[in-house]
Amino acid sequence: QQISEIINPQGKSLLSFIVQDKLLIYSPSSILIEDILLAKKKVWSEELALGNSTSNQESITTVTYWNKNAIKHFSKLILEREGLVNPAMVDILPNYFFWTATKAGDIIGSNETATQQFFGNQAIQSLNCLSFVPNATASLSHWSISDNSLIKESVENQLSNSPKLSSLKDKAKSEFDIDFEEIYESIKGEIILCNTTLGNTESGGQILLIQQEDLLEKLTTIGKNVAENSKTTVFSMQYGNFVVHRLGFKEFPAMAFGPYFYGFQESFYTQYKDHVVIANNLQTLQDYLQAITKNDVWSSSVKNQALVKRCKPASTTVISDIAKVMPLIEKALNSHWKSTVSSVSEEITTFSSCIYQVENEHRSS
Repeated sequence: QQISEIINPQGKSLLSFIVQDKLLIYSPSSILIEDILLAKKKVWSEELALGNSTSNQESITTVTYWNKNAIKHFSKLILEREGLVNPAMVDILPNYFFWTATKAGDIIGSNETATQQFFGNQAIQSLNCLSFVPNATASLSHWSISDNSLIKESVENQLSNSPKLSSLKDKAKSEFDIDFEEIYESIKGEIILCNTTLGNTESGGQILLIQQEDLLEKLTTIGKNVAENSKTTVFSMQYGNFVVHRLGFKEFPAMAFGPYFYGFQESFYTQYKDHVVIANNLQTLQDYLQAITKNDVWSSSVKNQALVKRCKPASTTVISDIAKVMPLIEKALNSHWKSTVSSVSEEITTFSSCIYQVENEHRSS
Protein backbone atom coordinates (compact mmCIF):
# COMPACT_ATOMS: atom_id res chain seq x y z
CA GLN A 1 0.00 0.00 0.00
CA GLN A 2 1.07 3.55 -0.69
CA ILE A 3 1.43 6.45 1.74
CA SER A 4 0.47 9.76 0.11
CA GLU A 5 1.71 13.22 1.07
CA ILE A 6 0.34 16.75 0.78
CA ILE A 7 3.21 19.15 -0.01
CA ASN A 8 3.21 22.94 0.07
CA PRO A 9 4.64 25.12 -2.78
CA GLN A 10 8.02 25.20 -1.04
CA GLY A 11 8.22 21.40 -1.17
CA LYS A 12 7.62 20.85 2.55
CA SER A 13 5.42 17.92 3.57
CA LEU A 14 2.31 19.10 5.40
CA LEU A 15 0.43 15.85 5.87
CA SER A 16 0.84 12.14 5.13
CA PHE A 17 -2.11 9.78 4.78
CA ILE A 18 -3.20 6.33 3.76
CA VAL A 19 -6.59 4.68 3.23
CA GLN A 20 -6.79 1.26 4.83
CA ASP A 21 -9.90 -0.83 5.46
CA LYS A 22 -12.08 2.11 4.39
CA LEU A 23 -10.42 4.31 7.03
CA LEU A 24 -8.49 7.51 6.33
CA ILE A 25 -5.37 7.49 8.52
CA TYR A 26 -3.23 10.63 8.58
CA SER A 27 -0.29 12.12 10.45
CA PRO A 28 2.26 14.93 10.03
CA SER A 29 4.85 12.15 9.71
CA SER A 30 4.91 9.45 7.03
CA ILE A 31 7.47 7.60 9.14
CA LEU A 32 4.98 7.38 12.00
CA ILE A 33 2.30 5.90 9.73
CA GLU A 34 4.77 3.39 8.32
CA ASP A 35 6.06 2.41 11.74
CA ILE A 36 2.65 1.94 13.33
CA LEU A 37 0.51 0.53 10.52
CA LEU A 38 2.82 -1.02 7.94
CA ALA A 39 5.83 -2.29 9.84
CA LYS A 40 5.93 -5.45 11.92
CA LYS A 41 5.69 -3.49 15.18
CA LYS A 42 1.96 -2.96 14.84
CA VAL A 43 0.61 -5.26 17.56
CA TRP A 44 -1.31 -2.48 19.28
CA SER A 45 -2.99 -1.23 16.10
CA GLU A 46 -3.90 -4.78 15.03
CA GLU A 47 -5.80 -5.25 18.29
CA LEU A 48 -8.03 -2.23 17.62
CA ALA A 49 -11.52 -2.94 16.38
CA LEU A 50 -11.31 -0.03 13.94
CA GLY A 51 -14.60 0.60 12.21
CA ASN A 52 -16.41 -1.93 14.40
CA SER A 53 -16.95 0.22 17.50
CA THR A 54 -20.54 1.25 18.06
CA SER A 55 -22.33 3.67 20.32
CA ASN A 56 -25.92 4.35 21.24
CA GLN A 57 -25.52 7.99 20.22
CA GLU A 58 -26.03 8.69 16.53
CA SER A 59 -24.13 11.98 16.71
CA ILE A 60 -20.75 10.35 17.43
CA THR A 61 -18.12 11.70 15.08
CA THR A 62 -14.83 10.80 16.77
CA VAL A 63 -13.34 7.78 18.53
CA THR A 64 -10.02 8.10 20.39
CA TYR A 65 -7.93 4.99 21.11
CA TRP A 66 -5.26 5.08 23.82
CA ASN A 67 -2.01 3.18 23.40
CA LYS A 68 -1.25 3.21 27.12
CA ASN A 69 2.22 1.65 26.94
CA ALA A 70 3.29 4.15 24.28
CA ILE A 71 1.87 7.05 26.32
CA LYS A 72 3.83 5.94 29.39
CA HIS A 73 7.03 5.56 27.35
CA PHE A 74 6.54 8.96 25.73
CA SER A 75 5.84 10.57 29.11
CA LYS A 76 9.15 9.33 30.49
CA LEU A 77 10.94 10.87 27.50
CA ILE A 78 9.44 14.33 27.95
CA LEU A 79 9.20 14.61 31.74
CA GLU A 80 11.98 16.19 33.76
CA ARG A 81 10.31 15.47 37.10
CA GLU A 82 7.90 12.54 37.15
CA GLY A 83 6.51 13.40 40.56
CA LEU A 84 4.57 16.38 39.18
CA VAL A 85 2.90 14.49 36.33
CA ASN A 86 2.46 10.76 36.85
CA PRO A 87 2.49 8.56 33.70
CA ALA A 88 0.47 5.96 35.65
CA MET A 89 -2.49 8.34 35.39
CA VAL A 90 -3.20 6.85 31.96
CA ASP A 91 -4.16 3.56 33.65
CA ILE A 92 -7.36 5.15 34.87
CA LEU A 93 -8.60 5.50 31.27
CA PRO A 94 -10.45 2.88 29.20
CA ASN A 95 -8.89 1.73 25.92
CA TYR A 96 -10.99 4.12 23.85
CA PHE A 97 -13.56 6.90 24.03
CA PHE A 98 -16.45 8.03 21.86
CA TRP A 99 -16.64 11.83 21.70
CA THR A 100 -19.68 14.05 21.10
CA ALA A 101 -20.16 17.81 21.20
CA THR A 102 -23.20 19.34 22.89
CA LYS A 103 -25.06 22.55 22.07
CA ALA A 104 -23.75 24.02 25.34
CA GLY A 105 -20.21 23.70 24.03
CA ASP A 106 -19.25 20.69 26.14
CA ILE A 107 -17.35 17.75 24.70
CA ILE A 108 -18.49 14.45 26.20
CA GLY A 109 -16.62 11.16 25.97
CA SER A 110 -18.14 7.80 26.85
CA ASN A 111 -17.23 4.14 26.91
CA GLU A 112 -19.49 1.25 27.87
CA THR A 113 -16.80 -1.41 28.09
CA ALA A 114 -15.20 -2.57 31.33
CA THR A 115 -12.71 -0.10 32.83
CA GLN A 116 -9.90 -0.93 35.23
CA GLN A 117 -11.10 -0.74 38.82
CA PHE A 118 -8.37 0.75 40.99
CA PHE A 119 -9.75 -0.69 44.21
CA GLY A 120 -12.06 -3.44 43.01
CA ASN A 121 -15.73 -3.18 42.18
CA GLN A 122 -16.72 -0.55 44.75
CA ALA A 123 -20.22 0.92 45.07
CA ILE A 124 -20.96 4.25 43.41
CA GLN A 125 -20.94 7.35 45.62
CA SER A 126 -21.73 11.04 45.32
CA LEU A 127 -19.03 13.60 46.03
CA ASN A 128 -19.68 14.78 49.59
CA CYS A 129 -16.09 15.76 50.37
CA LEU A 130 -16.12 19.37 49.21
CA SER A 131 -15.24 20.79 52.64
CA PHE A 132 -11.98 18.78 52.51
CA VAL A 133 -10.87 19.92 49.05
CA PRO A 134 -8.88 23.20 48.91
CA ASN A 135 -9.67 25.76 46.19
CA ALA A 136 -6.01 25.50 45.18
CA THR A 137 -6.72 22.01 43.79
CA ALA A 138 -5.71 21.57 40.14
CA SER A 139 -7.02 18.02 39.85
CA LEU A 140 -9.10 15.88 42.17
CA SER A 141 -9.21 12.07 42.05
CA HIS A 142 -11.90 10.44 44.19
CA TRP A 143 -12.53 6.74 44.86
CA SER A 144 -15.48 5.27 46.69
CA ILE A 145 -14.49 2.59 49.22
CA SER A 146 -17.55 0.51 50.17
CA ASP A 147 -15.60 -2.74 50.67
CA ASN A 148 -12.03 -2.33 51.95
CA SER A 149 -11.36 -6.07 51.60
CA LEU A 150 -11.08 -5.53 47.81
CA ILE A 151 -8.19 -3.07 48.05
CA LYS A 152 -5.36 -5.56 48.64
CA GLU A 153 -5.86 -7.68 45.51
CA SER A 154 -6.39 -4.64 43.31
CA VAL A 155 -3.19 -2.97 44.52
CA GLU A 156 -1.21 -6.20 44.15
CA ASN A 157 -2.36 -6.42 40.52
CA GLN A 158 -1.13 -2.88 39.90
CA LEU A 159 2.22 -3.50 41.60
CA SER A 160 2.78 -6.64 39.51
CA ASN A 161 3.51 -4.25 36.62
CA SER A 162 5.81 -2.09 38.73
CA PRO A 163 8.69 -4.26 40.03
CA LYS A 164 10.62 -1.28 41.43
CA LEU A 165 7.70 -0.13 43.55
CA SER A 166 6.88 -3.69 44.56
CA SER A 167 10.47 -4.13 45.75
CA LEU A 168 10.30 -0.87 47.75
CA LYS A 169 7.10 -2.07 49.38
CA ASP A 170 8.60 -5.45 50.36
CA LYS A 171 11.62 -3.66 51.83
CA ALA A 172 9.41 -1.29 53.87
CA LYS A 173 7.32 -4.19 55.16
CA SER A 174 10.44 -6.03 56.27
CA GLU A 175 12.40 -3.14 57.77
CA PHE A 176 9.56 -1.21 59.41
CA ASP A 177 7.14 -4.03 60.24
CA ILE A 178 4.30 -2.55 58.15
CA ASP A 179 1.10 -4.56 57.76
CA PHE A 180 -0.63 -2.98 54.78
CA GLU A 181 -3.72 -5.16 55.29
CA GLU A 182 -4.24 -3.46 58.66
CA ILE A 183 -4.07 -0.11 56.89
CA TYR A 184 -6.72 -1.19 54.39
CA GLU A 185 -8.98 -2.37 57.22
CA SER A 186 -8.98 1.17 58.64
CA ILE A 187 -10.28 2.76 55.42
CA LYS A 188 -13.98 3.60 55.53
CA GLY A 189 -15.74 5.49 52.79
CA GLU A 190 -13.37 7.21 50.37
CA ILE A 191 -9.85 7.98 49.18
CA ILE A 192 -9.13 11.40 47.64
CA LEU A 193 -5.96 12.58 45.90
CA CYS A 194 -5.56 16.31 45.26
CA ASN A 195 -2.83 17.74 43.04
CA THR A 196 -2.63 21.34 44.17
CA THR A 197 -0.80 24.61 43.74
CA LEU A 198 -0.16 24.69 47.51
CA GLY A 199 3.38 24.84 48.88
CA ASN A 200 6.38 26.75 47.57
CA THR A 201 8.39 23.77 46.45
CA GLU A 202 9.46 22.38 43.08
CA SER A 203 7.97 18.98 43.97
CA GLY A 204 4.40 20.27 43.73
CA GLY A 205 1.74 20.06 46.40
CA GLN A 206 -0.03 16.70 46.71
CA ILE A 207 -2.65 15.96 49.34
CA LEU A 208 -4.01 12.48 50.08
CA LEU A 209 -7.22 12.29 52.11
CA ILE A 210 -8.31 8.95 53.58
CA GLN A 211 -11.63 8.52 55.39
CA GLN A 212 -10.82 6.13 58.21
CA GLU A 213 -11.11 4.69 61.68
CA ASP A 214 -7.93 4.41 63.81
CA LEU A 215 -5.55 4.91 60.84
CA LEU A 216 -3.76 7.78 62.59
CA GLU A 217 -2.65 5.46 65.40
CA LYS A 218 -1.36 2.88 62.92
CA LEU A 219 0.63 5.49 61.00
CA THR A 220 2.07 6.84 64.24
CA THR A 221 3.25 3.33 65.15
CA ILE A 222 4.89 2.98 61.73
CA GLY A 223 6.61 6.35 62.21
CA LYS A 224 8.05 5.17 65.53
CA ASN A 225 9.29 1.94 63.92
CA VAL A 226 10.95 3.90 61.11
CA ALA A 227 12.65 6.28 63.56
CA GLU A 228 13.88 3.37 65.69
CA ASN A 229 15.18 1.49 62.66
CA SER A 230 17.01 4.53 61.28
CA LYS A 231 18.11 5.71 64.74
CA THR A 232 16.46 9.11 64.35
CA THR A 233 14.00 11.13 66.43
CA VAL A 234 10.27 10.82 65.85
CA PHE A 235 9.03 14.02 64.18
CA SER A 236 5.98 15.67 65.71
CA MET A 237 4.98 19.33 65.85
CA GLN A 238 2.00 21.44 66.84
CA TYR A 239 0.57 23.56 64.04
CA GLY A 240 -2.46 25.53 65.18
CA ASN A 241 -5.00 23.01 66.42
CA PHE A 242 -3.32 20.15 64.58
CA VAL A 243 -0.50 17.79 65.48
CA VAL A 244 1.68 17.09 62.43
CA HIS A 245 3.73 13.88 62.14
CA ARG A 246 6.25 12.57 59.62
CA LEU A 247 6.21 8.97 58.45
CA GLY A 248 9.94 8.91 57.66
CA PHE A 249 10.19 7.10 54.32
CA LYS A 250 9.29 7.95 50.73
CA GLU A 251 6.44 6.84 48.48
CA PHE A 252 4.22 5.37 51.19
CA PRO A 253 0.97 6.22 49.28
CA ALA A 254 2.26 4.51 46.12
CA MET A 255 3.22 1.42 48.12
CA ALA A 256 -0.19 1.32 49.78
CA PHE A 257 -2.39 2.21 46.80
CA GLY A 258 -0.42 1.78 43.57
CA PRO A 259 1.66 3.78 41.03
CA TYR A 260 -1.07 6.40 40.52
CA PHE A 261 -0.06 7.77 43.95
CA TYR A 262 3.60 8.35 43.12
CA GLY A 263 5.12 11.69 44.08
CA PHE A 264 5.37 11.59 47.89
CA GLN A 265 9.09 11.91 48.55
CA GLU A 266 8.03 12.51 52.15
CA SER A 267 4.77 11.91 54.00
CA PHE A 268 3.71 14.49 56.58
CA TYR A 269 0.33 13.70 58.07
CA THR A 270 -2.34 14.74 60.53
CA GLN A 271 -6.05 14.17 61.09
CA TYR A 272 -8.95 16.45 60.13
CA LYS A 273 -12.37 15.26 61.27
CA ASP A 274 -12.68 11.63 60.13
CA HIS A 275 -9.97 11.87 57.45
CA VAL A 276 -6.23 11.36 57.71
CA VAL A 277 -4.46 14.00 55.63
CA ILE A 278 -1.08 13.13 54.06
CA ALA A 279 1.01 15.71 52.17
CA ASN A 280 4.19 15.25 50.15
CA ASN A 281 5.97 18.06 52.01
CA LEU A 282 5.54 20.06 55.19
CA GLN A 283 4.80 23.40 53.50
CA THR A 284 1.95 21.88 51.49
CA LEU A 285 0.38 20.36 54.61
CA GLN A 286 0.64 23.67 56.46
CA ASP A 287 -0.91 25.54 53.52
CA TYR A 288 -3.69 22.93 53.35
CA LEU A 289 -4.49 23.30 57.06
CA GLN A 290 -4.63 27.07 56.65
CA ALA A 291 -7.01 26.69 53.68
CA ILE A 292 -9.50 24.49 55.51
CA THR A 293 -9.29 26.68 58.63
CA LYS A 294 -10.17 29.72 56.49
CA ASN A 295 -12.87 27.74 54.66
CA ASP A 296 -10.99 28.26 51.39
CA VAL A 297 -12.45 25.02 50.07
CA TRP A 298 -14.72 23.76 47.28
CA SER A 299 -17.83 23.85 49.50
CA SER A 300 -17.47 27.65 49.65
CA SER A 301 -16.79 28.07 45.91
CA VAL A 302 -19.76 28.65 43.60
CA LYS A 303 -17.64 27.64 40.58
CA ASN A 304 -16.49 24.34 42.07
CA GLN A 305 -19.92 23.51 43.48
CA ALA A 306 -21.39 23.97 39.99
CA LEU A 307 -18.72 21.69 38.58
CA VAL A 308 -19.46 18.95 41.11
CA LYS A 309 -23.20 19.18 40.42
CA ARG A 310 -22.45 17.95 36.92
CA CYS A 311 -21.00 14.73 38.32
CA LYS A 312 -23.01 11.56 38.75
CA PRO A 313 -22.61 9.11 41.64
CA ALA A 314 -19.58 7.02 40.66
CA SER A 315 -16.94 4.65 41.98
CA THR A 316 -14.17 6.82 40.45
CA THR A 317 -14.28 10.54 39.71
CA VAL A 318 -11.48 12.74 38.36
CA ILE A 319 -12.00 16.50 38.01
CA SER A 320 -9.33 18.75 36.49
CA ASP A 321 -9.18 22.55 36.41
CA ILE A 322 -7.32 23.03 33.13
CA ALA A 323 -6.03 26.52 33.97
CA LYS A 324 -4.40 25.16 37.16
CA VAL A 325 -3.23 21.87 35.63
CA MET A 326 -1.33 23.36 32.68
CA PRO A 327 1.33 25.21 34.77
CA LEU A 328 1.98 21.99 36.72
CA ILE A 329 2.41 20.05 33.48
CA GLU A 330 4.75 22.67 32.03
CA LYS A 331 6.82 22.67 35.22
CA ALA A 332 7.30 18.90 34.89
CA LEU A 333 8.46 18.92 31.27
CA ASN A 334 12.03 19.02 30.02
CA SER A 335 13.22 22.24 28.35
CA HIS A 336 12.38 21.17 24.78
CA TRP A 337 8.83 20.08 25.50
CA LYS A 338 8.21 22.92 27.93
CA SER A 339 8.48 25.48 25.11
CA THR A 340 6.43 23.30 22.76
CA VAL A 341 3.55 22.88 25.21
CA SER A 342 3.71 26.53 26.28
CA SER A 343 3.11 27.56 22.66
CA VAL A 344 -0.27 25.77 22.62
CA SER A 345 -1.31 26.25 26.26
CA GLU A 346 -3.62 29.15 25.36
CA GLU A 347 -5.60 26.88 23.03
CA ILE A 348 -5.70 24.08 25.61
CA THR A 349 -6.98 26.36 28.37
CA THR A 350 -10.02 27.28 26.27
CA PHE A 351 -11.34 24.13 27.97
CA SER A 352 -12.17 25.24 31.50
CA SER A 353 -12.41 21.82 33.12
CA CYS A 354 -12.44 18.08 32.51
CA ILE A 355 -14.51 15.46 34.36
CA TYR A 356 -13.88 11.72 34.11
CA GLN A 357 -16.03 9.15 35.93
CA VAL A 358 -16.36 5.40 36.22
CA GLU A 359 -19.98 4.81 37.16
CA ASN A 360 -19.60 1.08 37.75
CA GLU A 361 -17.62 -1.87 36.41
CA HIS A 362 -19.16 -1.60 32.95
CA ARG A 363 -19.40 2.07 32.11
CA SER A 364 -17.11 5.13 32.18
CA SER A 365 -17.53 8.70 30.93
